[in-house]
Amino acid sequence: VTVLDDNYELYFDYTAESDIFSNGLKNFVSTLNSVKTKTNGGKGTTYIPMPSSEKTSGGISDIKGHRYETSIENLVEMKVIGGYPDGTFKPENPVNRAEALKIILQGLRSTQSKDEKDAFVMPKNFNKFLDMKSSDWFATYVAEGVDKKIINGYPDGTFKGGNTVNLAEALKMTLQAYEIDVWNGESNPWHKKYFDAANAMNLLPKGLDNAGKLLTRAELVYIVDEVINSK
Repeated sequence: VTVLDDNYELYFDYTAESDIFSNGLKNFVSTLNSVKTKTNGGKGTTYIPMPSSEKTSGGISDIKGHRYETSIENLVEMKVIGGYPDGTFKPENPVNRAEALKIILQGLRSTQSKDEKDAFVMPKNFNKFLDMKSSDWFATYVAEGVDKKIINGYPDGTFKGGNTVNLAEALKMTLQAYEIDVWNGESNPWHKKYFDAANAMNLLPKGLDNAGKLLTRAELVYIVDEVINSK
């Protein structure tokens, strides 16, 4: 949050675990709204906007004023993502591996021709991983991810679709899905080459640079939207 007036610029950084972010944000905003400033002999209260329940043009009710509102709206309009049945998007909810793969691949399909979209054929009785069935809602995306060499799974033969995806994993999946040029050698740590490519394209917003950071739905949408816009 940056508060500006004629003479000062104050910057406040608020971070919290995703499950307490919204409640903590309300208290944070309340504190900022209580700040009084005196400039040029005047006195006033600074108003800090926060995400509201007002619906956006895409019909989502909880992203108005969100840092990544534009990216979320873009992907909703492209039918890459949608809201929950209650009309919310829940931007600060963590995004798991299965959901991330769906968002990444749906975004990719939105940029493809009909022939490119039809190129992938779901294998019958797909059972690449021990912890999923071909009837799982995300099985088609996992099969396509394997076909495009976006994912490999874990050494124990599982996919762990319910695990929250971290920034390094999401970057690797996204850059490989969109066939972004990444150095083909080994880097140390393994994810450095993906961060180098992402930074060269300005894909990451300020503050999103921790490889192990567990991603929110909004953060992944921002990255995918930036990749689509770069194509």
